[in-house]
Amino acid sequence: MSFGEFIKNILVGPEHKRQATRAKREAADANLGITDDELEAHALSGGHVVTVVRAMKRARDLGVELSFQRAAAMDIVGRDIEKAVEESHIEREMEFDRIGNDKSQVIEGNCRDGTAVHVYIKLRYKLGCRVVPFEDHELPALQEGIALRSLLAIGKAESITALRLTSVETMLRLYASEGLPDLTQLEVRFEQV
Repeated sequence: MSFGEFIKNILVGPEHKRQATRAKREAADANLGITDDELEAHALSGGHVVTVVRAMKRARDLGVELSFQRAAAMDIVGRDIEKAVEESHIEREMEFDRIGNDKSQVIEGNCRDGTAVHVYIKLRYKLGCRVVPFEDHELPALQEGIALRSLLAIGKAESITALRLTSVETMLRLYASEGLPDLTQLEVRFEQV
């Protein structure tokens, strides 16, 4: 045993060494492509290597993209990785035509020809596996951003017909996907008031 291995054994301790060995075996059996060095480094940093490996196996089974680096980071910051993986593939839906804390502000604007337009928005999304979890308090800011961009599009459009022919939905999809990386559907309906 080299001096470096001796020091590593002291630092890691017998329980961490057993966990790392078990995680290495499970990762190899599952063909996850995680190196021994990555697992040992995570164990040395106080990570739960077996939990990370099991979460990655479950993520693969569910078709959820989860790299070792992301899983390890989630583990280090204290996220319940297994719960995050289970929740990440559940599709959620949100519909709105009003914004604000009390939802009193209707999303309406006028086209250049004076036509008043009301906007209805529907999102479908999955939470995905983020190091920092998506919080419910982030939704109002995302809704307001989508509403603001809708109103800007309405104000620039010559008429409601021209508005419906533009690529507003594509632009909104790009914006929404920044806040919701796993956006699966975005529908925007413009109706004359």
